[in-house]
Amino acid sequence: MITRWGLVACGLLALASIAAWSIRLISYTELVEQSDLIVVAQVTSIERRADGLRIATANLSECLKGTSSNAVQFIASPTWGCDDSNALNGERVVLCLRTASDGQVHIVHSGHGRLPIFHIDGQDVPALLGGVAFPDPMVQTLNRPHGIYTRVIRLDQCKQLIQATVAEQHHKR
Repeated sequence: MITRWGLVACGLLALASIAAWSIRLISYTELVEQSDLIVVAQVTSIERRADGLRIATANLSECLKGTSSNAVQFIASPTWGCDDSNALNGERVVLCLRTASDGQVHIVHSGHGRLPIFHIDGQDVPALLGGVAFPDPMVQTLNRPHGIYTRVIRLDQCKQLIQATVAEQHHKR
C-alpha cells in the first residue's frame, strides 16, 4: 500500500531528477566567454556519421570571435538528454562554438548557442532559445511564433553585444 508520504517522496525524486537534467539560464556574456568561435554562417550540408552523430558544415559570412577559415564543421546532434544541438540545411545562423578536448566542435551551452536567423518584417532577427538571457529591452516577443522560437533580437544588436563583450574580455586579459 502506497502511503501519502511515499507519493510525496516519489514526487520530490522526480522533481530532483528533472532539475538535474535541465539547462541553467546563462547571460549572453557567459555565452560569449564559453565560446572559442562565434560566427554568422549558412549551413551548407549535414552528414550522419557511422556513430549516429550529425556533422554540419557552415560557410562563414562573418566572424565575431576567434579565427576560422571560410567554413566550419560542428556536431549538430544532441549528446545528452537536454542537449538541443541541431542544424537545418540552408539555414542562416549565429553559431557560438567551442572545441572540446577531443577536437570535436560543439554548439555552446547544449545547443543554446545556435541562433537561427529569420527575416521578419524586413529585419534579420536571430531567434533565442530559453537558455540564454539577452538584455530585456532588446528582446522582442513574436506575435506569430516560428516553430519553437518566440523571442528574437535584431541581428545588428546581437552582433554589437557580442563584439562589445569580446572587446571587454580581451581588455581584461
